[in-house]
Amino acid sequence: MANFVIPTPFFESKFKRLVEKLPSIGNELVNLKNDLLNNPKLGESLGANLYKIRLSAKDKGKGKIC
Repeated sequence: MANFVIPTPFFESKFKRLVEKLPSIGNELVNLKNDLLNNPKLGESLGANLYKIRLSAKDKGKGKIC
């Protein structure tokens, strides 16, 4: 079974606002997408095949990444 990433319209609208504040987040999101395609179980398991991933923003200077 092939894995793929589908951003929701809600995510895309929030992401556009983040890009204005944090320009490097676009590249970080591309890297996260590639990591998820290689390892779909990346992050903290929430159960029911759901996983939480925290993405640090290098422009912000703090945050977490799993």
